[in-house]
Amino acid sequence: MRKDIQALRAIAVLLVIFFHAKLPFMDNGFLGVDIFFVISGYLIIGLLLRELELKNRIDLLPFFARRVRRLLPAASLVLLSTVFLIALITPGIQGQDSLVDVIAGSFLSANIRFGFAAVDYWSPELVSPVIHYWSLGVEEQFYIGFPLLLVAVALLIKNPKSRKYVLVGLLSLISLISFFYMFSEQRVESTWAFYSPLARAWEFAIGGLAVVAHRWNKTPKSTTRIVVIVASYLVIGLAVFGTLTFQLSAIKLTLLAVFAVAALLHFGIPNERPLKIFNKLIDYTPIVWLGTISYSMYLWHWTVLFFGSHVLKPNFPEPSYVPFYQRGLLILLTVLLAQLTYVFVENSLRNNPTLVSSVKKSFILGLGLSVGVASISLIALKFVPTRISDKAIIDVSNASVAKVFNAEYVDELIERLSPRSTASDLNQPNASEINFAVQDFPETKDDGCLRTDSEGELQVGCAYANLTSKKTVVLFGSSHANMFFTPVLDSVEKADAKLLVRTRSGCPVSKLDYLDLKTMKFMPGCTKWREAVLAELLKIRPDVILISTGGGAVRDPLTKVRATPARESQLMKQGLAGLVDELNATGSKLVFIRETPRHLFDYPECLSTHTVRACSQPLAESLLDPEYSFPAKADPKIYRWDLSRAMCDEKICPAVLSNMIVWRDKHHITDTYAKSLSPLFNALLIPLIKR
Repeated sequence: MRKDIQALRAIAVLLVIFFHAKLPFMDNGFLGVDIFFVISGYLIIGLLLRELELKNRIDLLPFFARRVRRLLPAASLVLLSTVFLIALITPGIQGQDSLVDVIAGSFLSANIRFGFAAVDYWSPELVSPVIHYWSLGVEEQFYIGFPLLLVAVALLIKNPKSRKYVLVGLLSLISLISFFYMFSEQRVESTWAFYSPLARAWEFAIGGLAVVAHRWNKTPKSTTRIVVIVASYLVIGLAVFGTLTFQLSAIKLTLLAVFAVAALLHFGIPNERPLKIFNKLIDYTPIVWLGTISYSMYLWHWTVLFFGSHVLKPNFPEPSYVPFYQRGLLILLTVLLAQLTYVFVENSLRNNPTLVSSVKKSFILGLGLSVGVASISLIALKFVPTRISDKAIIDVSNASVAKVFNAEYVDELIERLSPRSTASDLNQPNASEINFAVQDFPETKDDGCLRTDSEGELQVGCAYANLTSKKTVVLFGSSHANMFFTPVLDSVEKADAKLLVRTRSGCPVSKLDYLDLKTMKFMPGCTKWREAVLAELLKIRPDVILISTGGGAVRDPLTKVRATPARESQLMKQGLAGLVDELNATGSKLVFIRETPRHLFDYPECLSTHTVRACSQPLAESLLDPEYSFPAKADPKIYRWDLSRAMCDEKICPAVLSNMIVWRDKHHITDTYAKSLSPLFNALLIPLIKR
């Protein structure tokens, strides 16, 4: 095996591990998987082409048998370990879902499972301990699809030279179609842009083009030298600084990584002075060793980080909460497990003489491992009990009284009309009730009126109730505004008015530019959408506008990166003032709803492993500064509703109120609970509409 390929593998696996461990400068460490895909395309298509040239055919069954011996033993070992750790450490909703993920992973189809389930890869605290198996699924689908393509080319095109031209044309076509499919899926923020083999085929194809073109390499030496130097330092830059120290979109970074690696694979790394750094890297024995065990490292790394976080930080099980030195120890544990797995499992079974000599026995081994892991997971799914702990995640015994900011009549209505606690609220919800709460959204999620795309286009339609009414109410804001859709609609219907929904997930609507909380990249779609809504509101001049806005990651207009805490506070107040000025121009009555409490842990997940009482959280510590939600200026046309006490009592936010699960995650109420607020909204909103 070429040392440069092993070095690239080492870089790729370290990028992924450091990214998942939340180490500094590794925000784009996910590029490691893209590098792996290019390498796989280069090696596998190159291997098949050599076989075709030597034998004038491709023997698929031996090829598949080698893949089985290479992939399944180590993958199955990690999956079996995961089943044991799930039973031991993470019972409850997440554990049960993870066992289903293990079953998909055992048949190397985890990417399909995650794609259909729309699993958010970027939220580590919510994802599976085998989320990283998505890439194994994509690899396996590549190992099936591309060899079949080459067999078809071999059967249809007999002339070896013509085959190369046809293959270059096909790989180029696949690259273009696959890339634009990925791009189109990303534009609508589909999870298939990440998990689909169709969205990843272009990376394997680029690797294939690198190896096919290698046979026709007539590039002038001077050009080759420049390309290799640039590509080498690009790869080093990606390895050392995951963001290349400046802002680039994920697609642009992926293109840089893919073509840089393809160039290095195609041309090789000549021993020249400008490439001294890269040559030293290639010759550095530990780097080559890491490349050798990179597959086992990849398999173990997230499993170790995931369960390590649950053990070290059980209340906040996410690597970023684990102290830096402990994350380092978890990475060292990953390397140790990878070395043992490589020696005693991966390499041992891959080169076992009995298996190497028998395609049939290799397939029996693979089938036995897949069926065995899936069967053990099914047994665990049925018989592993869900343990319920009564130990409070957060001590609320000394919780302070939270301040609310309402007119007296609003507080009186909240006290009289919002749900109150009952003795039966402490009864433990069953699994079906908890699972329902997780998916308990208003209808706007399905009809597209809660926008989630990245383009920032204005909703078309999204009108409800009496569409011919002269009275118009607009619900404007982020998903925190949208979660009140059901009670707002009830009030609008009773007032015989029309409701327009202008909500967008993850986008506070103050006059600021915001960053994505997961990637810390600027979200131009939020700004574009907000300005389009404001222009529409100025045109239609509705009777009432309900606004919910609050905290977010603010991009400082001076530095173009996230503002410091003090500066962010200042900007949020200024941004809210700017929003109020524009909305005042509509002449509408403005209702500002205070930002929802943002809790430290997910309520349904807590309820699946803890008692109702143990899942309470303090209200005062969960509330953001009211100045981020409420305008500072007094104005008779501006109304302020602080609904905190409609979801919590004066000190704590319980998981269950009036026999309803209140929260579907850390900071959104369930639609069932929102519906119970209809009497309150009727009393508050209908008089404003009719006035």
